[in-house]
Order: sequence, then C-alpha cells, then structure tokens
Amino acid sequence: MKTALGAALAAALLLSGCGGGDAARVRTGTVSRGSVAEVVEAAGSVTARAVSAVVAPADGTVAALTVRDGATVKAGDVLLRLSSPSAQQSLSTALAANAVAGSTGPAGQALAAAQLQA
Repeated sequence: MKTALGAALAAALLLSGCGGGDAARVRTGTVSRGSVAEVVEAAGSVTARAVSAVVAPADGTVAALTVRDGATVKAGDVLLRLSSPSAQQSLSTALAANAVAGSTGPAGQALAAAQLQA
C-alpha cells in the first residue's frame, strides 16, 4: 500500500511539472568556425626535470648581457661578458712577461717565470 501511494505521489509531482505555464525559450544561432580563446587560472607548482649548474672558469661580475630572455642561441654564441679585475691583472702580467722573454732571450724568460710565480 505504501509503495502504491509513493508511486502515485511521484507520478503526480512529475506530471505537475509538465503543465502549461511559460514555456522555456530556446535561442538558436548559426554555426561557424573560429578560434577558441580560454584562460584558465589554477594554483600549482612547477618542478624542473633536470638541473644544471653553470660555472664560469674565472671570477667576476656580469659586465654585459648580449641576449634577451627567450632568445634562441646556438653553440658558440656569446651570452655575456664578465668583468674580472683579477683575470685582467693576470693577463697584464703574462703579456709583460712575454715581452720581456721575447726581447732578452733565456735571461728574460727566467725573469718572466719568476714574475709569474710571485
């Protein structure tokens, strides 16, 4: 008896929704091709697959950056220039030693070697 009453009540509720009243309005449109632009914002984290350490063979600071963010580079491209007072001093000493060695023969070479060790 309860089942028949429940079924009758359910049928009455369903049929009451099918009555007249304001009909739902339907809007139609023409189909066409186009680009879909959608922006999705979501929280998350990014983890690199691999990590590489870039180490310069000399100390110094970046004096000039020769590429922009996102630029395509290839092997051999200069990416930056370093300013290194200690490397500049070593170069000056070596050039001076080379000049002395070239102008005085073996004695100059010995002097240049002593200066480089100092």
